[in-house]
Amino acid sequence: VESYINTKYFLAPMRTLTVTSTPGGTVTPLGTSTYSQGTVVTLTATPASNYQFVNWTGTDANRLSSTTALSPTITTDTSAQVQANFAAITRTLTLQLGTGGASLSPLGPLTVNQGAATSIATTAGIGYAFSGWSVVSGVATFANASLASTTVTIGASDTVIRGDFA
Repeated sequence: VESYINTKYFLAPMRTLTVTSTPGGTVTPLGTSTYSQGTVVTLTATPASNYQFVNWTGTDANRLSSTTALSPTITTDTSAQVQANFAAITRTLTLQLGTGGASLSPLGPLTVNQGAATSIATTAGIGYAFSGWSVVSGVATFANASLASTTVTIGASDTVIRGDFA
């Protein structure tokens, strides 16, 4: 007597997950990936230097375990689309005019992107000469601190700089 085992294989329906990001960071997985229905996928958002993660948005962001976590999960019950959003970190830059100075540009305080160069300029008053830029507080790097017209890049704190004269 022969017996047969009737085995049926059922494949779970496939679902697509599309993950994108704004400039300022990376995401994994990136692009469109295919998963079996019901798969739990962990997403990861990684901000670039001088950027911060803001949130997850998209037509299916409400299905994420969190829209504010760097690494939320999503279950692929249906196809989904989400996007990681990043923004430049901003800081306050304040310029001061030292004794003997006539003008500053730009006038501030200014909101600037951390790590990005900002053009600055100053002029000396009558009888004075520009002697250099100095950091009063915070962290700043000048393209050329001995030039009255140059650029400054500020670091991870609000910064005050001064145009000095002699």
